[in-house]
Formats: sequence, structure tokens, C-alpha cells
Amino acid sequence: MSAAADNPGDFTPEPPPARVVGKEPSYPTARDHLRMFSLRAAAHLLDSLVVYGAFAGAGRVIEVYNLSGPGISPVLAFFAPQVMFRVAWFLYAGAMYSLCGATVGKLVMSLRVIDPAGNPPGFVRGGLRDSIGKWFSQSVCGLGCLWMLGDAERRTWHDMLFRTRVVRRVELLRGDVT
Repeated sequence: MSAAADNPGDFTPEPPPARVVGKEPSYPTARDHLRMFSLRAAAHLLDSLVVYGAFAGAGRVIEVYNLSGPGISPVLAFFAPQVMFRVAWFLYAGAMYSLCGATVGKLVMSLRVIDPAGNPPGFVRGGLRDSIGKWFSQSVCGLGCLWMLGDAERRTWHDMLFRTRVVRRVELLRGDVT
């Protein structure tokens, strides 16, 4: 025994544990947050073009059935296209998430939406996330979408509401998603 071990008042720190060689944890930086924000915004723009393009056909349905004519209530004339648009977005997002794990915009931007288990969200969860959840996130001056800039996991309000996360495809392939 050493003299230091005999004296209980003398404290000698233990050496640090041996360093494990392997993958170091990476923490997202402000640049990572901005990059992900811009990728998600571009994906949303592409998805909007797809849905609005399909919805232009639905606008023709509104004209054919005269849902915006003089005999229609102004409330119905305002809300009917809104409801139809949300239904169209729900069907589009739900179908894409259940078939491909991402919408067209996210596929182009190499992004994927996953649930806590790392799987695609599925038809109902994905459809609700993109139709109702995104509307909720955008309804307060876009604050719900901007929220990801300060969130450590880069989640928006609709991600938090539906327990999903958007990751880059590369992160999934490397196994960086926890």
C-alpha cells in the first residue's frame, strides 16, 4: 500500500477510462439545422407543386358541379376547396409514405420520415402528419416549421405531434439514426 492510500484525507484521482475507438457522437450545428431546413422547405415546395397540380383537376370538378356559383353559400364556397385540398394532401402523403417511405419532394431531396422505431409512418399517420399537422405548424406564422431550427432533433411541431422525424437518407444507410 502506498502512503496516499494509508491517509484517507489524501485523494488521488483515478486515471480516465480507456478511450473506446469507434464512432464519435455528432451533435447538429447551426449549419446542419439550416441545411435540413432548406432541404425540407425545397421538398415541401416540390410536394406542393405535385398536389396543386392534381388539385387543379379538382378545381375543374368544382366548376362542373357549380360549387362556387351564385346559389352557393359563401361559407361553403370558401371551405369546400379547403377541405378538398386537405383530403387530396392526405391521400397523396399517405400513399407515398406507405409505398415509398417519403413523398416525391422528400425522395428528390434524399429525405425520409421515420417513426420512433425507425420505420416509415404509414398511410394514416403520414397522411395526417402532412395534411393536418403541417397546416397546424404553418398556421401561427410558420412558427411550427421554424421550431426545428432550435430543436436538437430538428423536429417541427407536426413532427412532435405525430412522433415522427425527418432524416437524410445517408443517415439511415450509415445507421446514424437512434
